[in-house]
Amino acid sequence: MSWWQKNNFRMIQFNMEGRDAGMDVDEFIEQCKEFHVNTIMVGAGGMVGFYPSKLEHQYVSPFLGDKDMLGDIIKKAHENNIKVIGRFDISKVHETVAERHPEWLFLSTEGKNVSMEQMVNCCISGEYMSKKAMETLHEVATTYDIDGIFFNFFSYLWAGRDYSGKEHGLCQCDECKKQFKEMFGHDLPKDKTDPHMDELEKFYDINTKKVLDSIHDTIKSVNPNILISTYNDRNIDVMRNESNTHISMPSSIYTSSEHCMTIEGSYPQKTIANCSINAVEIFWRFMGVSKYENALRFYQCLASGSQLDFCIVGTFNNYPETKNFDTVKRIFSYHEENEKYYGNMKSKADIVLVRPANSTYAFWNYEILNEYYGLFKILKEGHYNFDVVLEQCLGEEGVRRDYKLAILPGISPDPSIFAPDTQILATANSFKEKPELMEELFDVKYIKTETQNKGSYAVVSDKETFTSFKDCDWVFVYNDVNVLDAKNSRLEYMPRTKYAPVESANEFKTSGYSLMDIKKQIDRTNTIISFGIGTHYLLYGYTEHRNMVFDLINNVHGVAPIKTNAPDQVEVFYSGCPGGCMVQYVNLTGFNGKTYFKPIAVNNLEVTVPYEGATSVKNLMSGNEAEFEIDGTEMIIKLDNLSDYAALFIS
Repeated sequence: MSWWQKNNFRMIQFNMEGRDAGMDVDEFIEQCKEFHVNTIMVGAGGMVGFYPSKLEHQYVSPFLGDKDMLGDIIKKAHENNIKVIGRFDISKVHETVAERHPEWLFLSTEGKNVSMEQMVNCCISGEYMSKKAMETLHEVATTYDIDGIFFNFFSYLWAGRDYSGKEHGLCQCDECKKQFKEMFGHDLPKDKTDPHMDELEKFYDINTKKVLDSIHDTIKSVNPNILISTYNDRNIDVMRNESNTHISMPSSIYTSSEHCMTIEGSYPQKTIANCSINAVEIFWRFMGVSKYENALRFYQCLASGSQLDFCIVGTFNNYPETKNFDTVKRIFSYHEENEKYYGNMKSKADIVLVRPANSTYAFWNYEILNEYYGLFKILKEGHYNFDVVLEQCLGEEGVRRDYKLAILPGISPDPSIFAPDTQILATANSFKEKPELMEELFDVKYIKTETQNKGSYAVVSDKETFTSFKDCDWVFVYNDVNVLDAKNSRLEYMPRTKYAPVESANEFKTSGYSLMDIKKQIDRTNTIISFGIGTHYLLYGYTEHRNMVFDLINNVHGVAPIKTNAPDQVEVFYSGCPGGCMVQYVNLTGFNGKTYFKPIAVNNLEVTVPYEGATSVKNLMSGNEAEFEIDGTEMIIKLDNLSDYAALFIS
């Protein structure tokens, strides 16, 4: 087993500034030890070198002098049983290098490069990315006993953007023109209206994969036990993601859970390091987020089967705030004492929520994520035990397929990917473009998409299915709605009603079309909801949309949530773990939609899990035994008080 497969990082990433090259390494390592780390990530090479490189193209920090920061850190860290991952950013070069090698650079249609603060964007097609950067990686891997490398991800998309996010178009460098012409036989597109954009996307994909493959081959040829990590899945040992904030984007309380669950469910042979970025956003890197938000992120990572990862800019000595440091020390110390229970969680989920393929790394496009995120939020608040699998990973080796229920947020995968008795709950645009499969699975025909729905409703007449709707008959629908011709309609579509003077708004007629159907078979039941019910809940927050999903899962598909009296604002996890099983609680009550406060303590919690012969339940946070009782085939576990997090180990 490679060292990273233990999945037990307690890592701090130091996004080092050039001035840090002259640091006092002994002091730095002593400070790291105070945080109970077992892994650190430090600056290595790429834009700036933190070691005395012999390569012409590797710019070295002028603050290094006659020192070797990287070499000294590796030596001192290893003496203290701390692993070292070197951080590289090969997407840019220093301006002094760029002046000597303009052929390596991104070039706009106006013939301009993209630069900011002495760093100039490189093109993936150029020699730097394909060859010279590999020489840098090889130099570090052969010179030092380094444990891993991380490289900040690169792409053609980002090569055409400056650091402020401004786009500068499609690269027109000589290498792009030459390679594209050789590959496809015609000229390189100059803008996104070009009819050959599909071929350009293929070109980008092929060249990006070539660089990823070269990184893998370069490093593993030196030492297969050097970890490789980035924000991608190709030839990567540890997949990276970030829990971060942006003041112009909505905040999601489930970010760390979602990131970790997605990788855990989709890539059984890989691990994830989900980094808590301690910054308001990229423009305000030197003010951290709330200490309660950081704690929440860490606990979600642990509960979702991942590890601990924290990031600051610079080093401890030049970082201008310390408010999160005690939180990091406390939680890292807890993990150090209890790491034998973590890192190898085994799914006990009944449900799989499939994440759409086109949303994997499109974190700037929230529209394509809304239906999925809304359903994720619904399942979490309902305390359902579920996994997440990326659409493109369905059917891959090692990926589970034997779920009781698969939830499809607007996507149309081949249903044979799942086990024969797996039920399907599909929403929004699922199977809209596959009418024969839609009819086979759900006994419905797509009629049309209604786009004018201000004042439209779904009429809830089936009270046996929708048991939460004894006192509610109409539920609003908005945005685009797909209307169906259904054999077993359970939810009628009432098109927009009058919303002028109320005195004349007296005509309410259903359309004869449906927004939902249920098809019952001998071995399974399938359901389709033809509007974005997850999007409705995510954007508007009315529990009627959430309760519809609850009723369908419980009453139609027969999948029960985890039995607990925990409030909706407490995440509940139940999974297998080394030596037994674990129930974990993460208290979300301190979040008000914008701000993170101290969570409100929750008392007298109970959770019921299957009884499998266990004789002990240990509260890992307190170290004490937890109270439990056996009731036939069930085990009822009690927790007197939940502050922010609790882990109950069942053995």
